[in-house]
Amino acid sequence: MSRRNDSSFDPEFLEGLRQGRRGRDRTGGGGGRRSRGRQKAMQLCRQAQRALSLALEGECDDDVLRSAYVMSVEPAPDATQLLVRLVIPRSAGDVRADEVMTRLARVHGVLRRAVAEAVTRKRAPELTFVVVPEDADRTDGAPRADDASGDGGSGGAGGVA
Repeated sequence: MSRRNDSSFDPEFLEGLRQGRRGRDRTGGGGGRRSRGRQKAMQLCRQAQRALSLALEGECDDDVLRSAYVMSVEPAPDATQLLVRLVIPRSAGDVRADEVMTRLARVHGVLRRAVAEAVTRKRAPELTFVVVPEDADRTDGAPRADDASGDGGSGGAGGVA
C-alpha cells in the first residue's frame, strides 16, 4: 500500500512534506554559504587576535607595544585584509597614536608573520592597525576612576595600513 494513496494521511500534510524536501538547503545549516563564509572569517579573526596578542607581548622589543592589547580584529572588507584595533593603556605613559603607529610599522612584518603561522591560509591577510584610546572599549561611556581630567578618555586615535 502506497503512502500517497493511503487515506489515513492528510493530503495537505503530504504535500507540505514533498515541498519541504525540495526546498531544503543542502549545506546542512541555516544560512548557506554566506553564513559559513562569515563564520570562517570570524574564526580567522579570533586566530589572528590570539597570534597578534602573543607576538606583541613576546616578539616585539618595544615596551609600549608589549603593554598594548588587541581589542578586536575584524574583516575589512573581507578576510584578505584585517582591521586590528589596538589599545595602549594609560600605564604605558603619554604616548601619542602617531608614535604607536610608527612603532607598529617597524614590527609590521613580525606581526604579519605571526598571523601567517597561526592560520591555515594560502596567503596571510594584510593587517591594518587602528590605535584606540583605552576608554573606547568601555560601553557605558562613564569616565574611569583613574581619569583625572574627567573627559572620559577622549584622546586621539590613529590608523595606518
